[in-house]
Amino acid sequence: MKHKYLIAVSGGPDSMALLNKKRHLVEAVCHVNYHDREDSDNDEKIVRDYCKKYNLKLFVFDTHKDDVSKYKDINNLQTWYREIRYDFFEKISQELGIKKILIAHQKNDFLESAYMSLNKNKKNLFLGIRRKSKFRSLILIRPLLNKTKKSLEQYCRSKNIEFVIDYTNFWDRYSRNVVRKMMAEWDKKTFQKFYLKVKWFNLKNMFFIKLLDSKFNNWIKQDFDINYFLKIKNNYKESLIYLFLNHIGIKPNENKIEQIIEFINKNKNGSVKKYRLKENQFIEIKNKKILYSIC
Repeated sequence: MKHKYLIAVSGGPDSMALLNKKRHLVEAVCHVNYHDREDSDNDEKIVRDYCKKYNLKLFVFDTHKDDVSKYKDINNLQTWYREIRYDFFEKISQELGIKKILIAHQKNDFLESAYMSLNKNKKNLFLGIRRKSKFRSLILIRPLLNKTKKSLEQYCRSKNIEFVIDYTNFWDRYSRNVVRKMMAEWDKKTFQKFYLKVKWFNLKNMFFIKLLDSKFNNWIKQDFDINYFLKIKNNYKESLIYLFLNHIGIKPNENKIEQIIEFINKNKNGSVKKYRLKENQFIEIKNKKILYSIC
């Protein structure tokens, strides 16, 4: 099905603007009702009404109606949201045979992510959010990274598109919200200065990133053969494991990356041992290949 996409729509201004701009390319709309606010049903209604108006196919995951028992051991709320969301997107993707999904991350989200990465003193090759990335079997496409949240709200108002503002975005419960509130106080000059700093950082690393992507794609083609990995220069290995974890839908961190490299080095001759990624998810080495499993 050429040029057809799924789209994730929350009912907020970003995703409603994206839906309106790209609806001619959309095969189906995906909405998750987490029931995390008293008025979350209103978000769903806004999305339903829009889809009905333009005769768009809509799929809804409702945490009060659909089975969420598999997520009961997840203690971090943001991780809980993320796992539910992407499992749902992947399910619809497989049902419809469409791998590409439009995501409404915008310029503010991009800079918030960049700021948080810099604050963690991580070994960064790329700051912010990529326009296109792969997550499990999904291809995520973010067309709005050059648009500010304010401009998207203005767009919705100019087109009389109904949207909802999620008041939990202003709670200090989450570190991203603290960064969001801080950046909201920046003037245009400070905002643009930081944006250019991030873009320049990414531009400087572009050659290395492209080379790394090429090596990772070759590794995928070789079914994650450990001999291929072991021959790679050490300065690429951490980044390859980072991409591997993203590829299988596991959130990377430096400790996990270092432990996996150590696991591969210790078990390069084959072993029945498994490395636990989280809860019931593991990797093991069999026939010189890294295998991912859910038990």
